[in-house]
Order: sequence, then C-alpha cells, then structure tokens
Amino acid sequence: MDIVKPWGKLEFDDNRQPCGWQKLADHCHDEAAVFAALLRLPGIRRRLAKLAGGDSLDEVTCARLAVLSFLHDF
Repeated sequence: MDIVKPWGKLEFDDNRQPCGWQKLADHCHDEAAVFAALLRLPGIRRRLAKLAGGDSLDEVTCARLAVLSFLHDF
C-alpha cells in the first residue's frame, strides 16, 4: 500500500500534467514568511489593524498572525 504524503502545491509541466510537489510544511512555512514580510509594510499593517478595529498591530500580534498563517492549510 502506498502512503500518500501531504502536499502544499503541485507543479505542472507544459501539458498541465503534475510533475512535482512541495511538502505541506514547506508550503506553510513559505506562506508564513510572506505574510510576516507583508506585515512589515506600513500600509498593509495599518490597513489590517483598521480591519481588526484598532490603530496599530504590535509585534506580538504580528507574530501570532504569522503563526496562524502557517496553519492556514491545517
């Protein structure tokens, strides 16, 4: 019996056939890193704070949000 490993993203060849995949943990790590980088941009950080009903996001909140973004596919 083959064990199916969890994957995060598939790669496709020119004929739209799957030819590779990225591990789920690697995909989630990439997503969290991108989200953390976006939170360092003042405009995005300010808009997210406003959406959450506040004036700003502190570093602890940003770190927690990055963890949640890591868990987005779980």
